[in-house]
Amino acid sequence: MSNTIVITNDFYPRVTTNAKLLTDVVREFSEKHGMVVVYCSMPKHYNRRLGTGGLSEKIKIKRFWNPEFQKSNVVGRVINSFFVCAGIFVDLVFFSPNSIILVDTTSPFQGPCVWLSSKIRRHKYIYLATEFYPDAAVALGFLKENSLITRLWDWSNKRVYRSAFKVIVIGERLRNKVSRHMLEGINDTSLVVIHNWADIDKISPIKPKNNSFRRDLGLQDKLVISYSGNLGLSHDLSTLLTAAKMLKTDKTVAFLIIGEGPQKAIIKSDVEKFNLTNVTLLPYQPDDILPLSLSSGDFSVVTLNREMDKLTIPSKLYPAMAAGQAIIAIFTEDTDIADIVTENNAGIVIEQGDSENFVREISKLNKNRELIKAMKNNARQTVVSKYSRDISVNRYCELLLECSKVVSSS
Repeated sequence: MSNTIVITNDFYPRVTTNAKLLTDVVREFSEKHGMVVVYCSMPKHYNRRLGTGGLSEKIKIKRFWNPEFQKSNVVGRVINSFFVCAGIFVDLVFFSPNSIILVDTTSPFQGPCVWLSSKIRRHKYIYLATEFYPDAAVALGFLKENSLITRLWDWSNKRVYRSAFKVIVIGERLRNKVSRHMLEGINDTSLVVIHNWADIDKISPIKPKNNSFRRDLGLQDKLVISYSGNLGLSHDLSTLLTAAKMLKTDKTVAFLIIGEGPQKAIIKSDVEKFNLTNVTLLPYQPDDILPLSLSSGDFSVVTLNREMDKLTIPSKLYPAMAAGQAIIAIFTEDTDIADIVTENNAGIVIEQGDSENFVREISKLNKNRELIKAMKNNARQTVVSKYSRDISVNRYCELLLECSKVVSSS
């Protein structure tokens, strides 16, 4: 079999959602089909003795040095990514012939790096598009839409997509976006939709009366609206916070916000300024607490800014649904996540900035707990039947095997 390489910015021992998802893929493929080499960045404060930890001996991890600039520094992040991808490029060209590669978009340079190396060493690669560049940089205001950098970046990305053996996207509308903009009808058959997933064995619903995390916070008798994850600039948390202010006097509703990020200071300031006793703000929870914290709400909020919500599907959606949380999607209606929530009757969709509708819908549902119960059950069953680990990971393994056969026969 050809060399199997996975290229990502995030991998063990990082605990990001992306790192966990690709670890699932690598573990499964290596157990069934042999050695996998993972190329990734070197984590900050990395302990070289850590090696691959509890991972299989069939998994080899090559970590590439970078200056470790802070993630909050945009220029620093670009420099970090460049150094890592330069090292990966050299390795692919000089030391990794006849390879099949799964590469994701956690770094903007990874795709072009693999595309260029494939022209030199004729690698076959599968491109996992979970983020879209330069669209995301334009949406966040880092680049102008028609700038030279944007146009060059767009040009190179089209080559990356068109030269891939397969392109994996994580939603149907995202598939249409890639087909229309990146492929422009060329090689459409390369597009494959594989949703992200949740581990339905590790994460499952826990009733409020049995959830010690929720009980210790004194929330067992309330309708709990939770947000767990990155408090980043691309997330529309103002709609959530405004709704909390409007529901301040309703003692039956509580807001639980768990996470870290640039917006945490703003949220903390507002909680103190407006004396929002209905908001509990906590840091990220340890991994062993996650099954309890993820199932501690009745509703789980998933949100992105209007400029970003058509460019990805937040991975937190699937664990939240696996935990039996009804979903409050703060998204526009013409998005993949809105389709998932509405088609499966797994929650509600609220447009960004519409806090009044948020409050109106929650107040209405608060009077109909049976409907909330049905939404929570639908969320869980949807993940079990469509978005479980086994379903999605097996599809990745099938694609890697298909790619391997093509390389072996050429």
